[in-house]
Amino acid sequence: MIRLGFLLILCLSFSALAQEFRRKISLDWEPIPDAKSYEVEIRSTDKNSKEKPKSEMVQSPNWTGKLSLGGYALRVRGHDKRKVPGDWSEDLAFFVGLETPVLTSPKGQEKVFSSSDDEQKVRFVWQVVPGANSYSFELSSKDGKFKKEKQLSDLNIEMSLPVAMEYSWKVKALGPKGINSDSTAISDFSVWGKKLETPIIAEPKNTFVRELGWSRPTFAEDFDYQITRYDEAKKKWITVDKSLTPNQQILFLQKWSGGKYKFTMKANSHLRQSSKAIEKTFTVRNGNRSPAAEEIATLRESIDYTIGWFGIASYLITNLSYSGVNSDRTPGNQLGLSFNGALGGTGRVGIGYLTPKTPWGFLTIGDFSGITLNNNITTFGSLEGSAIYRYNLSDRSELRQVFGLFYKELPVIMGSSANTSTVLSASTIGPQYGLEYWKALSPKLGYQLNLHGYLNALSVSTPNGNTLAPDLSYQLGFLASYRLSRLMTGLAGFAYRVDSISYQANDGSTNRSSLTGNYLNLYLEWQL
Repeated sequence: MIRLGFLLILCLSFSALAQEFRRKISLDWEPIPDAKSYEVEIRSTDKNSKEKPKSEMVQSPNWTGKLSLGGYALRVRGHDKRKVPGDWSEDLAFFVGLETPVLTSPKGQEKVFSSSDDEQKVRFVWQVVPGANSYSFELSSKDGKFKKEKQLSDLNIEMSLPVAMEYSWKVKALGPKGINSDSTAISDFSVWGKKLETPIIAEPKNTFVRELGWSRPTFAEDFDYQITRYDEAKKKWITVDKSLTPNQQILFLQKWSGGKYKFTMKANSHLRQSSKAIEKTFTVRNGNRSPAAEEIATLRESIDYTIGWFGIASYLITNLSYSGVNSDRTPGNQLGLSFNGALGGTGRVGIGYLTPKTPWGFLTIGDFSGITLNNNITTFGSLEGSAIYRYNLSDRSELRQVFGLFYKELPVIMGSSANTSTVLSASTIGPQYGLEYWKALSPKLGYQLNLHGYLNALSVSTPNGNTLAPDLSYQLGFLASYRLSRLMTGLAGFAYRVDSISYQANDGSTNRSSLTGNYLNLYLEWQL
């Protein structure tokens, strides 16, 4: 049996009349044993055809030539080396149609990216097929929801297509006498919707991270994510978890140690462009991150509201009482002076450092005070430098020891009355010690009880230049705290304060001055 093969080659020229178009084709068959040449006969099977039968001798089992469109019969017989012909083969029918169109754009499996969420214009282009009068164009989506069919004389067509769909398009060449291309050209492509909106990663509310969540942009179906932790020893980011999820949150596992983390993610959707990747860096607490541990830590926030460096500012206002004895103006006869109702106030600023990593901290404070006497304002100041050591008494309370050195100035009033007095000053340096009890009532509310003592140890200056006598100043106070924000806490309360200084009089007795006040204390503390 002879097998025929068809090699369709673009005809270099064709006549102006479609009926006269001749296509170059190639036919081949299986070699005949002992045949040295072949006699080929080709005749049209179309009764109305004007194509004359062809009879040719060829040396190999193939024939190439031009034929008009239509049906044909082929028979072949071999000639041996003596040129003696063998028997004719049976008639083998074949058909000469138009060439199959070559599709140019969009290419097979091409992804057409759109900047729209709805529709995208796509131009379909194919090459000319010699002898064709027109072309049959068909477009359909893979899901069957979209279909268009047209007959065109042009070699292209533009259409607006719904995005996020896969399509298949077909073109067939149409010729005279209903003779079409050998087969239909088919190609597939897809139209991708525009880039998805970038998700918004929820900020972890604290270091007790147990889950990570984010927003879901329109059309988003799933999310690629990666969790990395910064390795302080290796100085690089190490991948902890990397996966794909359809959900809007993932669990942050307890087995992952604390430290600095980075969460990177993007949104995906079938046949839509993935969103821009977004990342968030956050800190995770080491150790127990259970809800119970978080509740305890959250409750203590009204106490532990400072992490690292912090600043303070306060103002204490009161009506002061003064009492004092002084014999320098009347040697051998001490003059006592006391009065109530002197208006006074103290402004205070400071800077300190506290951290959960150690119970130790420090605080430096500067005070500037004023008192109105004889319709004049007398000012005096003080400085404190303190170490702080904290003890946790319970989940919601702690005790703080405060100890260090102080420098203090105090007014010394000499005269028979407040209205006829002379105001001098004395200053001293000494140790100071205090206890503060802090109690949390809620994550925002708390209170503090405090007791501070100041021992005058060394004199810096006295009105008469004589030696300082030991004396004790102290303060008792209560402050209620309210956490205004994550970085700022306000306090307000009451303080009872006694500031005293004693020094030797010129006659050998002891001069002493004391200021007593019931203070309204307004206090602000913020993290730097």
